[in-house]
Amino acid sequence: MNMFRTASLTLAVSATLALSPSTVAAQARPITLGGLGGWVQNTPVWNRDFDSESVGGVVLGAWVNVPTPVQWLSVTAEATFTQRGSGTVLDPREVPGAIGVSPIRTDYVTASVLPRGTIDIGRVRLHATTGPTVDLLLRSRVDVVLEPELDEPATAVFAWTAGVGVGADVGPGWIAELEARIVEGLSSAYSGDLGTLRNRSIEVLARVGVKR
Repeated sequence: MNMFRTASLTLAVSATLALSPSTVAAQARPITLGGLGGWVQNTPVWNRDFDSESVGGVVLGAWVNVPTPVQWLSVTAEATFTQRGSGTVLDPREVPGAIGVSPIRTDYVTASVLPRGTIDIGRVRLHATTGPTVDLLLRSRVDVVLEPELDEPATAVFAWTAGVGVGADVGPGWIAELEARIVEGLSSAYSGDLGTLRNRSIEVLARVGVKR
């Protein structure tokens, strides 16, 4: 619970600082608001040695990028719908009825606060981001064979996100970006008699935004 309180506090403080009037007023650069969408490839990370498979999903949501007094530094906040999942091959001698791959599918509302460093190279902007992420559980679907071996899924999962991207102006006041990143789960999404399961996701995103 201390981890979740720390994560929530970090997100709240970072977002408050990023969006506070004093921070915004100090900048001549505009705020950017927009939408994003992309693909998630999630890999299960068990604390035991299981054969497992990664599973694809989607991420859809909104984002805002707020400049800071440092010219090259801004803060990006996101709220998204994110799908994560996994497939695990269980030993039927340990889990009766296990055949082939046992799937897990989980939907989250995801919140991230990501400090962003940017450099301009001609008409193109390169950026790197890193910061805390929290997945809040919306829905969980666990294979009927696997379900008795696990407790209820965690309602909040703390993770750390790091990514790189490229962007450019695509019209008066509009920008477009492509970004690739990794989201490393730091707390368990599932736990039970079989052990604990964390998420590790590779995400590829496209963003569109308008400067305000």
